[in-house]
Amino acid sequence: RNDARWPQAWPLLQLTLSDINGVPVAQGRYAATQYLAGAHAATIGSGQTATVQLNVTDPPQKAVSFDFALLPPADGANTR
Repeated sequence: RNDARWPQAWPLLQLTLSDINGVPVAQGRYAATQYLAGAHAATIGSGQTATVQLNVTDPPQKAVSFDFALLPPADGANTR
């Protein structure tokens, strides 16, 4: 959800998979075109929410946990 009073560029979504010891075994960063289904506006509007979808294959190291992080857009774009 964008809680700002202005539209913002879609963030990068970072997914980290970790093994039973908490050691990261895989990590990926995904742009909005990769995690949003279908067409979307260039920015996420004030108060707007979004549903994301990623298809993940468990790496050979047997991931047992995951962590999501939202990061600034790769191009540093900001609409304010």
